[in-house]
Amino acid sequence: MLGLLTILNDFGLDLAVVAYRELTESQMAQLHVLAVVVGSAAVALSCAAAFVLAHPLGAPELPAVTAALSTVLFVASLRTVAIGRLKKEFRFARLAVAETAHRCRRRPARSCSPWPACSTGRWC
Repeated sequence: MLGLLTILNDFGLDLAVVAYRELTESQMAQLHVLAVVVGSAAVALSCAAAFVLAHPLGAPELPAVTAALSTVLFVASLRTVAIGRLKKEFRFARLAVAETAHRCRRRPARSCSPWPACSTGRWC
């Protein structure tokens, strides 16, 4: 369950920061607050589910363990907007294309793949 909540915790907010280039600082702050609210809701949901499932599963320690592990969800929500800003500023897609083009110039056409394993032909 925590794995699913970890995936849903991002809520696409980092992609929203990347997609909307003219976001003001005020809007970034609002997205950050939304990310923290989503992270807090994910923590609350996981803790509530742990309390509900503890008795049927016969695991009285489940709520405490889940609460401890759920702190990761909250901490991840604190970095969501910052990660989006980094993605927007560094333009990772352009960097990947440039690295692939550089690799293709250095190696023969047969090994021109962005994935090293594919260029050797072992896993692809």
